Amino acid sequence: MRVEHKRLAGWWVMVVAVVMVGCATTPPQATPTTEPSATPPASTASATDVVTPTPSNTPPPSLTPTPFRFPPTLQPQSVCAETPPTRLIIGERARISDEDTTDLNVRAQPGANANNPPIAKLQVGDVVVVVAGPVCSDRYTWYEVEGGSLRGWVAEGDADVYYIEPFLSQ
Repeated sequence: MRVEHKRLAGWWVMVVAVVMVGCATTPPQATPTTEPSATPPASTASATDVVTPTPSNTPPPSLTPTPFRFPPTLQPQSVCAETPPTRLIIGERARISDEDTTDLNVRAQPGANANNPPIAKLQVGDVVVVVAGPVCSDRYTWYEVEGGSLRGWVAEGDADVYYIEPFLSQ
């Protein structure tokens, strides 16, 4: 490993020297108004000249590492007033919660009104996949879920209880 460092360091010095020699050529001359001479202009640097970089007065960059700051953690937010913060994730599984032991109504559209009656019911422990949402309607946060041949909208919960919860374990 040390031999490689020395080899790389020596190579780097050669590159710097070549660049410095290339920069040390004479400035361009004004365009002559008469015939050019047959002899080319003399260069001030040759291939055997050694160029040593001079130290500058600029201090080296600080070697103190900058501390990493984690971005703020996202907190679940309520979608509708007087509903719990939403916890479901689109594309992930969810389970009917046992916080309320009654069956969970599944509806064709978001909303709990007479024009949108339940099309099915899910029981405590049933697992579904969340496919859309959240939508706020009729004081509830609604998610579209799918399980087997069933697809419809369920309320996530009310002010006191979650009806459906994330189910991320196998």
